[in-house]
Formats: sequence, C-alpha cells, structure tokens
Amino acid sequence: MKTFNLMVLATVLALGACGGQGGGNGSDKSYDACQLVTADEARALVGDPVTNTGGGGSICGWIPEGEKISYLNVSIGEGAMPEGGQNVEVLRFDDIGDGAIAMVREGDVIEFYVQKGDYVLRLNMPFLDVPPDGATFEEVKRVAKAAAGRM
Repeated sequence: MKTFNLMVLATVLALGACGGQGGGNGSDKSYDACQLVTADEARALVGDPVTNTGGGGSICGWIPEGEKISYLNVSIGEGAMPEGGQNVEVLRFDDIGDGAIAMVREGDVIEFYVQKGDYVLRLNMPFLDVPPDGATFEEVKRVAKAAAGRM
C-alpha cells in the first residue's frame, strides 16, 4: 500500500508540474492551491500542525510538523473531473461545487475532486486513513466545499 501511495504522490507531483495556473482555454483566472485550503483545514485532516510547500502555483502539499513528505496534496487546474479509475469505487456528490467525486480504494478515500466552472480542485490524501463512512471523510467534504467556495 505504501508503494502504491508513493506512486500516487509521484504522479500528483508530476501532473502538478505540467499543469498551469489557469490561462488556458481563454480563462483569465488563476488560483494559488495553497490559498484554497487553510492551515486549520489541513490540520483538521492531517491531525498535526502543518506547513505548506508554498510557491503560489497550481499544486500545494501540506506537510505535518516533523515530516518530510506531504500528507495532503491540493491541486487546481482547468479541465473536467475524471470519470473514475482502475480498481476504485466512485462516490458522487451534487452539493459541492458544480459536482464532486471521491475515489475509494481498499476502504479509503484516496482522492476527492470538485468541479467548479472550468476548474477542477483535487485533494489527494496518500497517507491518511479516510474511510468513506467516517468522521474524517465528513471533514474532507467540509474542506472541499470551503475550498470550492474560494474559487
């Protein structure tokens, strides 16, 4: 599982490096991924004091104090939400942004996507235990809804 999570993290970072801050498709909006989720919201999910990777770009990692890798990755880009993925269960929500999905693998929510206009917000939680029927998942939805409100 940890190997899979590391592969997901590497993919997220690679995709984030390729994505821009808006500007494509004629849009004049740009978002700072580190401004879409607050430190208090990230701490509520991670459970420890956190710092972000900063940078003002389309991807932001939230790192627990004393760790070297992010436990919560936030990215933003233009496009459409994915329809699903290999070996994942997809849960849909119509009350967050213009629609949202959670991808569940092996009993944990691994990613949460929110569509808002032409943009997709992605919360990736490679090292968090987020069962879809637990309090942490309710917090993920609350954080996603708040972040969508900032878009």
